[in-house]
Amino acid sequence: ALGPEGPGPTASWVAVATLAVQALEVAIERSVRLARGRDGIPGLAGN
Repeated sequence: ALGPEGPGPTASWVAVATLAVQALEVAIERSVRLARGRDGIPGLAGN
């Protein structure tokens, strides 16, 4: 989106890649914490 002053500053690809890595790490950690067990293998969120 453009503001009244035109396009804002752009992020470098390094900044974008860093944010993507951090988002992926958070998603993996969250999925592991919420994982339920299956086929006799217990998960962290399992009973």
